[in-house]
Amino acid sequence: MPTVPITLSKHLLPFAAVLRQHGLPVGNLLQLAGLPVNCLEDPGTLIPISATLHFRELCAQETGLPNIALTATEHIEIADMGGFGQALMSTPTLARSLQECCQLIGTQSSNLIMEISPQPDGCISFSHRVLTGYGRGEWHRALYTLALMIKIVRLADPDWSPSAIWIDSKATPERFEAIESLGSTNNTV
Repeated sequence: MPTVPITLSKHLLPFAAVLRQHGLPVGNLLQLAGLPVNCLEDPGTLIPISATLHFRELCAQETGLPNIALTATEHIEIADMGGFGQALMSTPTLARSLQECCQLIGTQSSNLIMEISPQPDGCISFSHRVLTGYGRGEWHRALYTLALMIKIVRLADPDWSPSAIWIDSKATPERFEAIESLGSTNNTV
Protein backbone atom coordinates (compact mmCIF):
# COMPACT_ATOMS: atom_id res chain seq x y z
CA MET A 1 0.00 0.00 0.00
CA PRO A 2 1.49 3.39 -0.98
CA THR A 3 2.41 5.87 1.74
CA VAL A 4 0.38 9.10 1.87
CA PRO A 5 2.52 12.06 3.01
CA ILE A 6 0.80 13.99 5.78
CA THR A 7 1.03 17.31 7.59
CA LEU A 8 -0.74 19.07 10.45
CA SER A 9 -3.88 21.07 9.78
CA LYS A 10 -2.43 24.03 11.69
CA HIS A 11 -0.50 24.87 8.53
CA LEU A 12 -3.82 25.67 6.83
CA LEU A 13 -4.98 28.08 9.53
CA PRO A 14 -3.13 31.14 8.12
CA PHE A 15 -4.63 30.49 4.68
CA ALA A 16 -8.11 30.12 6.18
CA ALA A 17 -7.59 33.47 7.94
CA VAL A 18 -6.81 35.13 4.59
CA LEU A 19 -9.97 33.63 3.10
CA ARG A 20 -12.03 35.01 5.99
CA GLN A 21 -10.42 38.45 5.55
CA HIS A 22 -11.66 38.36 1.95
CA GLY A 23 -15.13 37.20 3.01
CA LEU A 24 -14.70 33.82 1.32
CA PRO A 25 -16.11 30.51 2.60
CA VAL A 26 -13.40 28.33 4.11
CA GLY A 27 -15.51 25.17 4.37
CA ASN A 28 -16.37 25.10 0.67
CA LEU A 29 -12.71 25.27 -0.34
CA LEU A 30 -11.73 22.62 2.20
CA GLN A 31 -14.34 20.30 0.66
CA LEU A 32 -13.20 21.09 -2.89
CA ALA A 33 -9.65 20.20 -1.84
CA GLY A 34 -10.85 16.89 -0.41
CA LEU A 35 -10.42 17.86 3.24
CA PRO A 36 -12.97 17.46 6.04
CA VAL A 37 -14.64 20.77 6.90
CA ASN A 38 -13.83 20.30 10.59
CA CYS A 39 -10.08 19.65 10.08
CA LEU A 40 -9.23 23.16 11.30
CA GLU A 41 -10.94 22.68 14.67
CA ASP A 42 -7.94 20.73 15.97
CA PRO A 43 -4.62 22.12 14.67
CA GLY A 44 -3.03 18.72 15.28
CA THR A 45 -5.27 16.92 12.79
CA LEU A 46 -3.21 14.89 10.31
CA ILE A 47 -4.18 15.64 6.70
CA PRO A 48 -2.81 14.57 3.31
CA ILE A 49 -0.24 16.96 1.89
CA SER A 50 -1.72 16.66 -1.62
CA ALA A 51 -5.05 18.02 -0.30
CA THR A 52 -3.20 20.75 1.62
CA LEU A 53 -1.48 21.89 -1.56
CA HIS A 54 -4.77 21.80 -3.45
CA PHE A 55 -6.42 23.91 -0.72
CA ARG A 56 -3.64 26.52 -0.88
CA GLU A 57 -3.92 26.68 -4.67
CA LEU A 58 -7.69 27.19 -4.38
CA CYS A 59 -7.11 29.92 -1.79
CA ALA A 60 -4.76 31.73 -4.17
CA GLN A 61 -7.26 31.47 -7.02
CA GLU A 62 -10.25 32.60 -4.96
CA THR A 63 -8.47 35.56 -3.34
CA GLY A 64 -6.58 36.62 -6.46
CA LEU A 65 -3.33 36.53 -4.47
CA PRO A 66 -0.72 34.61 -6.52
CA ASN A 67 1.68 34.75 -3.56
CA ILE A 68 -0.91 34.03 -0.86
CA ALA A 69 1.67 32.30 1.32
CA LEU A 70 3.34 35.67 2.00
CA THR A 71 0.05 37.15 3.16
CA ALA A 72 -0.73 34.01 5.16
CA THR A 73 2.60 34.08 6.99
CA GLU A 74 2.67 37.80 7.81
CA HIS A 75 1.23 37.33 11.29
CA ILE A 76 2.64 33.90 12.15
CA GLU A 77 5.00 33.91 15.10
CA ILE A 78 7.32 30.96 15.64
CA ALA A 79 6.42 31.06 19.34
CA ASP A 80 2.79 30.31 18.40
CA MET A 81 3.64 27.09 16.55
CA GLY A 82 3.07 24.77 19.49
CA GLY A 83 5.80 22.45 20.73
CA PHE A 84 7.77 22.90 17.50
CA GLY A 85 7.93 26.67 17.93
CA GLN A 86 8.64 26.44 21.64
CA ALA A 87 11.57 24.09 20.97
CA LEU A 88 13.06 26.55 18.49
CA MET A 89 12.52 29.50 20.83
CA SER A 90 14.20 27.76 23.77
CA THR A 91 17.55 27.19 22.06
CA PRO A 92 20.48 29.41 23.12
CA THR A 93 21.85 30.13 19.63
CA LEU A 94 20.69 30.48 16.06
CA ALA A 95 22.83 27.51 15.03
CA ARG A 96 21.13 25.34 17.63
CA SER A 97 17.71 26.63 16.58
CA LEU A 98 18.39 25.68 12.97
CA GLN A 99 19.64 22.25 14.03
CA GLU A 100 16.51 21.78 16.14
CA CYS A 101 14.35 22.78 13.18
CA CYS A 102 16.06 20.20 10.97
CA GLN A 103 15.53 17.51 13.61
CA LEU A 104 11.91 18.38 14.38
CA ILE A 105 10.54 19.16 10.91
CA GLY A 106 9.23 15.61 10.67
CA THR A 107 6.74 16.48 13.42
CA GLN A 108 5.22 19.04 11.03
CA SER A 109 5.35 17.18 7.73
CA SER A 110 6.24 13.66 6.67
CA ASN A 111 7.29 14.99 3.27
CA LEU A 112 9.81 17.69 4.16
CA ILE A 113 13.51 17.60 5.00
CA MET A 114 15.49 20.63 6.15
CA GLU A 115 19.27 20.78 6.04
CA ILE A 116 22.10 23.08 7.11
CA SER A 117 25.18 23.05 4.88
CA PRO A 118 28.37 25.13 5.21
CA GLN A 119 29.34 26.80 1.94
CA PRO A 120 32.89 27.40 0.61
CA ASP A 121 32.49 31.17 1.09
CA GLY A 122 31.86 30.71 4.82
CA CYS A 123 28.10 31.19 4.58
CA ILE A 124 25.56 28.67 5.77
CA SER A 125 22.90 27.24 3.48
CA PHE A 126 19.60 26.52 5.24
CA SER A 127 17.53 24.58 2.74
CA HIS A 128 14.53 22.35 2.44
CA ARG A 129 13.46 19.68 0.01
CA VAL A 130 10.35 17.64 -0.44
CA LEU A 131 10.35 13.89 -0.73
CA THR A 132 7.40 13.80 -3.14
CA GLY A 133 6.42 16.65 -5.45
CA TYR A 134 2.85 17.23 -6.50
CA GLY A 135 2.94 20.05 -9.04
CA ARG A 136 -0.29 21.82 -8.16
CA GLY A 137 0.22 24.03 -5.11
CA GLU A 138 3.99 23.49 -4.92
CA TRP A 139 4.71 27.24 -5.24
CA HIS A 140 2.56 27.99 -2.20
CA ARG A 141 4.25 25.21 -0.22
CA ALA A 142 7.71 26.45 -1.16
CA LEU A 143 6.91 30.08 -0.36
CA TYR A 144 5.20 29.17 2.95
CA THR A 145 8.18 27.05 4.01
CA LEU A 146 10.65 29.73 2.92
CA ALA A 147 8.80 32.44 4.86
CA LEU A 148 8.84 30.27 8.00
CA MET A 149 12.54 29.51 7.53
CA ILE A 150 13.26 33.25 7.34
CA LYS A 151 11.21 33.83 10.50
CA ILE A 152 13.32 31.21 12.28
CA VAL A 153 16.57 32.99 11.35
CA ARG A 154 15.04 36.33 12.33
CA LEU A 155 14.58 35.01 15.86
CA ALA A 156 18.30 35.81 16.24
CA ASP A 157 18.44 38.89 13.98
CA PRO A 158 15.09 40.58 13.24
CA ASP A 159 16.61 42.64 10.41
CA TRP A 160 18.26 39.71 8.61
CA SER A 161 17.52 39.08 4.93
CA PRO A 162 18.73 36.13 2.87
CA SER A 163 21.60 36.87 0.50
CA ALA A 164 20.15 34.51 -2.10
CA ILE A 165 16.99 32.48 -2.63
CA TRP A 166 16.56 29.60 -5.05
CA ILE A 167 13.16 28.06 -5.66
CA ASP A 168 12.64 25.35 -8.25
CA SER A 169 9.50 26.75 -9.85
CA LYS A 170 8.18 28.32 -13.04
CA ALA A 171 9.48 31.89 -13.27
CA THR A 172 6.83 34.62 -13.32
CA PRO A 173 7.05 38.34 -12.49
CA GLU A 174 4.82 37.75 -9.44
CA ARG A 175 7.15 35.05 -8.14
CA PHE A 176 10.25 37.22 -8.52
CA GLU A 177 8.39 40.02 -6.76
CA ALA A 178 7.52 37.66 -3.90
CA ILE A 179 11.11 36.57 -3.42
CA GLU A 180 12.43 40.13 -3.60
CA SER A 181 9.88 41.16 -0.96
CA LEU A 182 11.68 38.79 1.42
CA GLY A 183 14.80 40.97 1.14
CA SER A 184 16.90 39.04 -1.33
CA THR A 185 18.15 40.40 -4.66
CA ASN A 186 20.17 37.36 -5.81
CA ASN A 187 17.31 35.07 -6.76
CA THR A 188 16.52 32.17 -9.01
CA VAL A 189 13.02 30.85 -9.67
